[in-house]
Amino acid sequence: MQPLKREQYVQKSALSFDRVYIKDMGGHVFSIRGIEMNEIYYNKKITCPVCSTHFKGTKIKKSMLHHIKTDTDLCRYFKDANPYYYDINVCPECGFSFSDSFEKKLSTAEIDKFLKSITAHWKKQDLCGERSFEQAVDSLKMALLCGQVIGLKEINLAGICLRLCWLYREKSMTEEEKRFMKAAVGFYEKAYEMQGLNDEKEMRPELVVYLIGELNFRLGNFKDSVKWFNLAISRYSRDPAVKKQTMNMIKDRWMEIKDAMK
Repeated sequence: MQPLKREQYVQKSALSFDRVYIKDMGGHVFSIRGIEMNEIYYNKKITCPVCSTHFKGTKIKKSMLHHIKTDTDLCRYFKDANPYYYDINVCPECGFSFSDSFEKKLSTAEIDKFLKSITAHWKKQDLCGERSFEQAVDSLKMALLCGQVIGLKEINLAGICLRLCWLYREKSMTEEEKRFMKAAVGFYEKAYEMQGLNDEKEMRPELVVYLIGELNFRLGNFKDSVKWFNLAISRYSRDPAVKKQTMNMIKDRWMEIKDAMK
């Protein structure tokens, strides 16, 4: 799959740089399911890698995350709050959008390219507080756009697309879910086949292969799904570096898929 071009992506994302977000300025504390919002969130100090602006980003306290279930593509569900809404930090000054794990050292050329491609069209807006579904989607789409402009690794772009897929699933927006699922497959395949996965901080290769097989199954690409699950089992079932729990998950899912395709 070819990476989305910037012009095409802006058009397809329906992301408006002129959008204005209006929030309650009355200082009221809202509650969901009996838990006050100010007990769930905290502010994290963040520095923009592009313009060095200091700002505070909203995060969810790990102690307040109550895991409910996990889908077979590793999407996790939580009670009361969705941490995926706050995966991305968006600089209110220049628009650069990045995750907490972002470590890429940006060159002067990359920063200049970003400033000309994105910041020149950026209307300052604040996505640093509590986010709606639409704001969460916009933050991830901005991160995907920024990542493509600065040459972020495909494995990271894939992760952004997968989270977008999960957010759309939450709202039963199937068409958009599948669009970003296809994009995730393309990026994961390129990451595995062309870039290699040697960084310990990146997703393990057996999980990447598993996800490619799983996402293809969800998209109805059964032949490709079989190919990647066979690869996962043949290449990694005897690999001592692979956790037993991970391998059992892969084998169990493969048995479910084979039964579903009979």
